[in-house]
Amino acid sequence: MNVMFLCESSDLEEGLVFPNELDDDCGFPGLFVIEEKQGKLNEKYLFDAIQNGNKISITLKIYEGNTFYAQFNNDIFYFMAHPTKYSYIGKMNCLQNRNPLWILEPVNPNKLEEVCQKQDLFFVGSVQVC
Repeated sequence: MNVMFLCESSDLEEGLVFPNELDDDCGFPGLFVIEEKQGKLNEKYLFDAIQNGNKISITLKIYEGNTFYAQFNNDIFYFMAHPTKYSYIGKMNCLQNRNPLWILEPVNPNKLEEVCQKQDLFFVGSVQVC
C-alpha cells in the first residue's frame, strides 16, 4: 500500500481529491495520507520520493502506536498518523467508499527538511493508486 498525496476539494462538499482533480484555478496545500485496512493501520507503506531527479520508494514502517519511521541512508525520520474526518470524494471509483484515511505529519519537520536538502530528496506520495 502506498502513501497518497491528496488535497482538500475545492467543491462545496468536504473531502479529499488528487491534485489533478482540482479545478484549474484552485490550489490547496496537499496532505500525505495513508489508508486503514480492517480497522487498523498497515505495518508498512511505500512512500514515493524524488532523489536527484529519480523516482524512488522509501518504506515507511510502523514504530509504535500511530508512529511510523523511514530510514534513508543513515538518516531516520518519524511520522505521526492522525485520523481525519475526510474521505476521498474524487473521480476514481476504486477509492470511493473505502477505508478511513489518516494524515501523516513529520514528528520533527526541521530534521526532515535538513535531511531532504542534504540528500536532494523530496517526498511526493502517490497520485495514481488504481
